[in-house]
Amino acid sequence: MGSEERDPGVSSDPVSLPEKGSGRHTKLKVISTIVLLLAATIAPYWIGRRMAIMRTGILIKFFTRISPMGWALLGWLVVTLIFICMGGALVFRKKAWWLISDLILYCGVQFLSGSSLLKSNFWYATYVVYKRYSLFPNALNVGIITGVLGMFVFAVVFMVLLIFAKKSSRFSLLLKGWSACAFFLVCEFILICLVVLFGFVPPTNI
Repeated sequence: MGSEERDPGVSSDPVSLPEKGSGRHTKLKVISTIVLLLAATIAPYWIGRRMAIMRTGILIKFFTRISPMGWALLGWLVVTLIFICMGGALVFRKKAWWLISDLILYCGVQFLSGSSLLKSNFWYATYVVYKRYSLFPNALNVGIITGVLGMFVFAVVFMVLLIFAKKSSRFSLLLKGWSACAFFLVCEFILICLVVLFGFVPPTNI
């Protein structure tokens, strides 16, 4: 007999239609995620910064309701919760609640960062805009930076243990589940205590 007849309606492409559809779906999901992250990063920060410049009096009333120490702790707490929600989205099966909470907190901290003019020389920028009330946004910036540094310290120690710690070592327990989460919280708590004890939070002197 001759070669097998092929149905003209069947493609010779080894990749099935569901796989192609899945690939397109994955690309669309990645693009949507990137766009969402960019929007959540830029828009709240821009709104907060715009308000700081155009509606300074409103933000001064907003900031003076809480002490500088309170703003430092609030900024640190929000950033810490963002990283906790990120970890929860990676660990638990039901990711929607964690991701939504993470997005809301991230938008909030971006708005606060814009309102407090968070950047490399924020001490100068906040004084230009807020004058003698600059200690409030400065304290908030210190808290936000502390939360980020706490995550950085945890990530460095975690990677070192992951590479060098033996499976039989007690330190390997810090890499698993709730132990890793507790270790992260310890790093964050130690860092915020050092920041407060060494006087990096501006005192209230108005």
